[in-house]
Amino acid sequence: MISTYGQGGLPKYVWAVDGDGHVYEAKRDGNSLNYHGYELGEDENAMKQLVTKEWLSR
Repeated sequence: MISTYGQGGLPKYVWAVDGDGHVYEAKRDGNSLNYHGYELGEDENAMKQLVTKEWLSR
């Protein structure tokens, strides 16, 4: 899943869910073309639920 497109025609965020249900988010590093990815933590349950629900509906 991707967020809306920002500067340079690239999304600011990209989300994925692995086969074990772990939710990952990659965020674009400022104006560069690089992304930094990480697993969403326990303090981000609302976002994890939103991404998982949307991921499964696709």
